[in-house]
Amino acid sequence: MSIVEIYGWKGIDPEKKKKWIRTCTDVIAEQLNEPLDEITVFINEIPSENWGQAGAIGTDKDWLEKSRRKERKN
Repeated sequence: MSIVEIYGWKGIDPEKKKKWIRTCTDVIAEQLNEPLDEITVFINEIPSENWGQAGAIGTDKDWLEKSRRKERKN
């Protein structure tokens, strides 16, 4: 049995979710010869306030800039 978990930001388009599930299922079935009824795909949507990158929280209005920094500020 195969279980696939996909993590993404909250608000993923429902059509995109369908495509992810279909594609993951097809690839595993084809590449690993797994029966379709033994492939489960979970999509976990993470709210902006529950993640961060480079020390910046996802709700920061200038998150894109803050999340790209490479060095720590002293």
